[in-house]
Amino acid sequence: MYRTRNDLPIDTRSKMIAILNSRLADVIDLRTQAKVAHWNMKGLQFVPLHDLFDRVAEDLDGYADLIAERAVQLGGVARETARQVAASTISRSTRRLATWKSTSLRLQARLPPLGGRSGT
Repeated sequence: MYRTRNDLPIDTRSKMIAILNSRLADVIDLRTQAKVAHWNMKGLQFVPLHDLFDRVAEDLDGYADLIAERAVQLGGVARETARQVAASTISRSTRRLATWKSTSLRLQARLPPLGGRSGT
């Protein structure tokens, strides 16, 4: 852990950094899945949904920045590369985000999985 002017106890900061890196993995995973939905959108609602998934991915970029920067402010390192995200989301299989099924071509089959991940 890096030295910081933050006056939280080291144990608290260590726990928070681990939680933040775990959430960072989730946000990066969800952002990637939103982009996959954006790239693969087809059908009558293509334009609004294509734009929606692009905006969702952009918003998630901002959240990832906030989470990663907070981990660094606490004296940690933001550790989530694509490989780390894959390993992290697989190793936490009980809380793992559902996998996007890009082989599904029907719009109805695509929307519920992504909506369920965002808490809606």
